[in-house]
Amino acid sequence: FLDSLERIGDPEYLPNEQDILRTRVKTTGIVETHFTFRNLQFKLFDVGGQRSERKKWIHCFEDVTAIIFCVALSGYDQRLLEDDVTSPSSPSSSSSSSSPSSSSSSSSSSWSWSSSSSSSSSSSSSSSSSSSSSSSHHHHHHHHHHLIIIIIIIIIIIIIIIIIIIIIIIIIITTTTTTTTIIIIIIIIIIITTTTTIIIIIIFIIIIIIIIIIIIIIIIIIIIIIIIIIIIIIIIIIIIIIIITITTSP
Repeated sequence: FLDSLERIGDPEYLPNEQDILRTRVKTTGIVETHFTFRNLQFKLFDVGGQRSERKKWIHCFEDVTAIIFCVALSGYDQRLLEDDVTSPSSPSSSSSSSSPSSSSSSSSSSWSWSSSSSSSSSSSSSSSSSSSSSSSHHHHHHHHHHLIIIIIIIIIIIIIIIIIIIIIIIIIITTTTTTTTIIIIIIIIIIITTTTTIIIIIIFIIIIIIIIIIIIIIIIIIIIIIIIIIIIIIIIIIIIIIIITITTSP
């Protein structure tokens, strides 16, 4: 809708099919719709999904022939409106985890024991983007956390080595001659410089390895997404062919 503000803001604007399909309207109460398809009469009852609405469902399930239950996959990491206080990480507060629970409770109702139940997953594209962004964030945070720990450990080791060397220098100064002390100090400085250089090189190697791993993970994720998109396109083409075949057959 944000990409179509100019069209929607037109005084003569009329919603098209996509506008209607993408419009989110909160269902309250029970909305009954009658329609005919291939000489069959259908009665469709749309009921609200909020917890406050669920107690009104029970009498709708008497003598029904099918239950269509829609689940928004994009809500797996979102919090229910009724759960403002509940933590988003809690399984009970997830909007998608709440949906199957209400589905199972309605299916097990004594009013609908003879009804067939169909579960439909909506918003698959937004779910894919949401899950991929969420997983990539967790992977990035995980690698970043490990890198910080490694750097802290290396810094602690360097500090300990420096303290030990300072103690050794003090002991040597107090127990040996000046010439010997100078030679030992020079040797210790060379050792410190070499050790520090090696540690810095190790840190750079670790960072490069982590960056390479992250790049490989990103490439794998991109390849998986491309494969999924290709599979979805193939499935859509097959469905379109089946629909065309069914509608054109006598």
